[in-house]
Amino acid sequence: FAEHGRHLCRQSWLRDPRFLLGLLLYFSGFVALVYHDYLVRDLRSSPGPRYRIPHGGFFDYATQAVYFCELWTWLGFFLLSWGPNGLFIFLVSAGNLIPRSVASHQ
Repeated sequence: FAEHGRHLCRQSWLRDPRFLLGLLLYFSGFVALVYHDYLVRDLRSSPGPRYRIPHGGFFDYATQAVYFCELWTWLGFFLLSWGPNGLFIFLVSAGNLIPRSVASHQ
């Protein structure tokens, strides 16, 4: 797959819209992932039932907001790398996290 990464060695790639959008998605997804992971960890210190859905952030819209943020981050990685490796990681993560999210929502 070395031939698929040649565009990464060119300076023009750093100004390419795919790279810039991917960089924005990757870092914003990472920050969102850390924040939502904090919300989940914070539940352990408060009294209540063992399994609860946190409130705030994307948890107001999705049961597994951490999974959504992880996919968001991997999509950004795929765009900024624009190669089969990034696509593979995104697809494997989606294949793992989407069924888990659906199962935990039911």
